[in-house]
Amino acid sequence: MIENFTNNSEHNYSTEMLHLCKAAEEGNAEAQYHLGLCYFVGVGVKLNNVTASEWFGKAAEQGLPKAQYSLGYCYIHGLGVQKDASIGYEWIKRAAEQGEITAQRSLNIVEIKIPFDKKVLKSIDFDKPSLIDSLILSEGIETIQTGALTGCTSLYRIVIPKSVKSIGECAFTICPSLSEIHILHENPDVIAEEIADATYSTEPSYMCDPYPEDEPYMEFGFENTTLFVPAQSVDAYRKHEFFEQCNFHIEAETLS
Repeated sequence: MIENFTNNSEHNYSTEMLHLCKAAEEGNAEAQYHLGLCYFVGVGVKLNNVTASEWFGKAAEQGLPKAQYSLGYCYIHGLGVQKDASIGYEWIKRAAEQGEITAQRSLNIVEIKIPFDKKVLKSIDFDKPSLIDSLILSEGIETIQTGALTGCTSLYRIVIPKSVKSIGECAFTICPSLSEIHILHENPDVIAEEIADATYSTEPSYMCDPYPEDEPYMEFGFENTTLFVPAQSVDAYRKHEFFEQCNFHIEAETLS
């Protein structure tokens, strides 16, 4: 139904929209999903993310995988609903478990929430860490232990809150896909040594050529990794002794 709307700009939507609305109101999950899409992109009706998420929700509750993914997407990005990555992830996970390909490829936000009595991240409480693309650590975590990210082979982004004070040696080195490290600390002195430990490598996979044969190899930072820091602190990070010698690209924070 939605394809008919989007492929013909001169099409008169009124008749098809009436049929779609009637089917959706009668409880047809496919119709509810497609009506949600219409409201989501503003086709045949005025764009309204709140109404879109409501129709996605009705279809998702009936077990329609693509609606579950769409509802999860809305929660993750705060579109028409209050932003909640945890709820969004759960809906996307439901869709993925039913074989929804887009959902399986989009298990990309895992927000770790640590109780007040647990300040140490020892491991990722997730059954398939290799599916995690992006990891947001909640404020309150103070330590990321070595090996905590074991198995996170697809992890490309990690967000480190201000509360983090200690990161284990080579904690990030075991994540070969890591290309974005978001640091919320405004003072580079607080976190520089920890980032050094986390990105320390004894393997010359990123070394410059030629490397002095008579010197032990030691490399900090990742050649293709961008370090995102608070905008007001970019210059301080770039001029810091450690960050001057590492391979990071340093940019202003872009997360909302």
